[in-house]
Amino acid sequence: KNQQPIDKASPDGILLIDKPSGVTSHDVVQKIRFFLQTHSIGHTGTLDPLATGLLVLCVGKATKFVKFLTNHDKSYQADILLGIQTDTDDITGKVLKKTDPSQLSDEKILSVIHRFYGNMKQTPPAYSAIKVDGKKLYQYARNEQQIPIVEPREIEIKSISDFSIVRSTTDITLKMTLLVSKGTYIRAIARDIGECLHVGGCLKQLTRMQVGEFNLKDAQSLDEIERGNPQFLNPLSFLGFPRITVDDVWGKKVMNGVKMPIAMFQEITPTIIESREGDVLAVYEPDENQTYMRMSVKIA
Repeated sequence: KNQQPIDKASPDGILLIDKPSGVTSHDVVQKIRFFLQTHSIGHTGTLDPLATGLLVLCVGKATKFVKFLTNHDKSYQADILLGIQTDTDDITGKVLKKTDPSQLSDEKILSVIHRFYGNMKQTPPAYSAIKVDGKKLYQYARNEQQIPIVEPREIEIKSISDFSIVRSTTDITLKMTLLVSKGTYIRAIARDIGECLHVGGCLKQLTRMQVGEFNLKDAQSLDEIERGNPQFLNPLSFLGFPRITVDDVWGKKVMNGVKMPIAMFQEITPTIIESREGDVLAVYEPDENQTYMRMSVKIA
């Protein structure tokens, strides 16, 4: 029900892409721009080159909704390698230190994992796209410049499931599924678990399974998009906003971007405005002081 007919001349909607390993999220966006012949594509959160899995892209008019789709929780399947510390906090980086982790008991590992539930402060990896003085952290790192100190950020690890400890003769891999808040770096979790166990740790493999309601099982490969079969989703179906219906007088005012009184709304939150005929006209949101509702996205 959420699929839209595709207008090849003007593609619009949300695309769910299964990103392969070894390419950047930017590479994926560039390829899809080429396949669809449009520059109008926005993403709701990137994945590292190493990572695979769900990228949520907004195409055409759907780019207006990116700001509403970036705060979702995200679910990942991760493999964390103990005993190796790298400069990027993942397996692709330069090895800084190796430690034999074989003496760690399962009980010791589990006692540390239990510390990684709930709200905490997380220091982002040195190789990340966070900007300091207009420059991304990884640019400082690659240029071997002093990496600026970045304040730890509030994150939440909401659950850790499907947990297993896999031992080989030389190393230990921790496999798990994590549900985390926006802005959480799984590489940093790998680093911090390794630090707590005093053996170092880095991310070996990562797959993003979910972003809010969007699921990897519904995602398409780049090949499917290239073959001309993109499945666009209607962003309005995923916003989760309340809806109000307005009469024809207010319908015309909404089309002209007129401010609306708070009293007309059930909640002081972004709201979808519909005509009596059921046509979606706009999304309105409260102003900074919550004194009135104003146009956020014009749809009709």
